[in-house]
Amino acid sequence: MSEARQRILQRLRNNQISLNSQSETPPASKAWNTAERIARFTERQQAVHGEVHLLDDQDWLGWLRAELPKRGWQHLLGGSNTVGQQLTTLAADNIRVSCYEQPIETWKGSLIDDIDVAVTSTRSGIAETGSLVLWPEAQGPRLMSLVPPVHIELLEAATKPPNFLAPMAEANSGEAIATNSLTL
Repeated sequence: MSEARQRILQRLRNNQISLNSQSETPPASKAWNTAERIARFTERQQAVHGEVHLLDDQDWLGWLRAELPKRGWQHLLGGSNTVGQQLTTLAADNIRVSCYEQPIETWKGSLIDDIDVAVTSTRSGIAETGSLVLWPEAQGPRLMSLVPPVHIELLEAATKPPNFLAPMAEANSGEAIATNSLTL
């Protein structure tokens, strides 16, 4: 073995991290108020071309009612949860609404070919990074955010923790972390 290679391998061996060592204490969380969290989250989302629309609790349906025709979206997909039930009120406005209520095998073609946009709820949004924490469930599975070309996430302002540690600490307080949860 060459001398240079031996030196490289020795440096790698000397720099190994002990898996038994105590992890560092996470940095202190920023003390942002709700308005600051919203502003920071919005700024971070817009930096990656995400759209953020600040609406009152029930205004999101009115926003969809007005916005869908402007954008040429005609067929919505909602879950079989509260969000999906609320979306069905848009059907009166010549907007097709489907709810994810059947096994995917029975309507896979429609999901791929006909759905313009899926609307789901989000677990939380992280102010520090502008990330969304998705926590799919049986009534609103992960497939809804993957397949349609547009995915609208509903996020309550109160669920914008300052950093990633906060929702993980909340999940560790007794609730099982969904195996298909992810951060976008």
